[in-house]
Amino acid sequence: MARSTSKLPNCQLNRLQQIQNSLARAIVKAPKSTHITTILKSLHWLKVNERIEYRLLSNVHSSYNHAT
Repeated sequence: MARSTSKLPNCQLNRLQQIQNSLARAIVKAPKSTHITTILKSLHWLKVNERIEYRLLSNVHSSYNHAT
């Protein structure tokens, strides 16, 4: 797993990713053998660690713009 800016332990991030993967497969009714990246892209979802980083950077950007 890529680096994360979250303070969550990797085991919790991995568990959240497993849950997201299961939900994504259930939504598109895909078998477990289907590669998850394709499914997440079709749903326009980011992986858990990417979403955390996106939200952090988005908040920094908003704070910077409101401070100026």
